[in-house]
Amino acid sequence: MNKLRNHEQRVGWITRIKSRLKSLLRFQPFRYFRVSRKQWNEQYREGEWEYLCSPEQSAHYAVIAEFVHWYAPDGSVLDVGCGEGILQPTLARYGYSTYVGIDISDAAIRKAEERENAATSFKVSAANEYVPEQQFDAILFNEVLYYFKNPEEIAERYASYLLEDGVIIVSMWKSHGTGRIWNILDSRFTVLQEVELNPGNALARTVKVLRGKGN
Repeated sequence: MNKLRNHEQRVGWITRIKSRLKSLLRFQPFRYFRVSRKQWNEQYREGEWEYLCSPEQSAHYAVIAEFVHWYAPDGSVLDVGCGEGILQPTLARYGYSTYVGIDISDAAIRKAEERENAATSFKVSAANEYVPEQQFDAILFNEVLYYFKNPEEIAERYASYLLEDGVIIVSMWKSHGTGRIWNILDSRFTVLQEVELNPGNALARTVKVLRGKGN
């Protein structure tokens, strides 16, 4: 009996380690050269990103939504790299005038479109190609900037689509690679607010509210 229990404990421990490593690899910064639109679609179809809807991921969603509510109350929101629209329900609880989510994966957007209504829309587009039809009070990059070759250029490009006093809200998990990205962003934007999240059952993250230095 003890041998069986010990074996089950070892199997459980190995399973948790594998799951943790898989999560870390998903978020590995600078993975842009390895992920194509086809691969993103395959991952979404196979449900690889469904864990992002789990309760353990909710803390930084709440922080992002609170920042949107504080800096852009009932404003217009652009969610870049929205995936299946996981942020939208949390944002909707606070309210917004317009929400637009974009993602390169049409498989993800098809799922996200179930959330569409008069104020909410989703579009298939690569972030480095998308040209908004309007300006926004808040533009969100939730765990996506590190997938781009030049993340600071993406952030600056989208800053031009902000309304006066608009903000960019960025969430990234903590790593050496994302630390380099933050250093560049901090030098090019004004940091209005910053929160560090270190939950015991999820990846540690940093969430910042940025504004162009000319605003």
